[in-house]
Amino acid sequence: MNLDLRYYLAIFWRRLPLFLLVAVPVIAASLALAVLLPAKYVANASLLVESAQVPENLAQSTVQVGEREQVQVLERRLLTRSALLEIARDYEVYSDLDLLSPDQIVNRMREDTTIRPSGGGRDESAVIVDVRFTAESASIAAAVTNEYVTRMLDLNARA
Repeated sequence: MNLDLRYYLAIFWRRLPLFLLVAVPVIAASLALAVLLPAKYVANASLLVESAQVPENLAQSTVQVGEREQVQVLERRLLTRSALLEIARDYEVYSDLDLLSPDQIVNRMREDTTIRPSGGGRDESAVIVDVRFTAESASIAAAVTNEYVTRMLDLNARA
């Protein structure tokens, strides 16, 4: 047993320079990336979108809109150019907002926003919608995500 331990220690000490030659640059590069890259914060909200719950014998709808189509309509209305510009300016989403053109602001807002429906279908009566926004500040990410949810609820209530 002692001979085995000595043998493995001898191998370890012999290979230590090669190990350090690989490990030190990899660790240094990882630490440099962690320090130099900007922090990103993601706020996430989930919404449950259901179809109208009015019994058929009381009032029959003339337009049948599925939950997925309803979510697509909400998403398109939420991500309009005017709405995105208004949200970006109200919450000062980007530090260089004054230097950006409106097109650049809209493109960055759309890149940082994710609206993804999950679930739902012909047999199901509801769709869960995940709303996410990525920002350089946690408070901005949360505020913009809350604004998206509020606007989606308002648009849905009006519809």
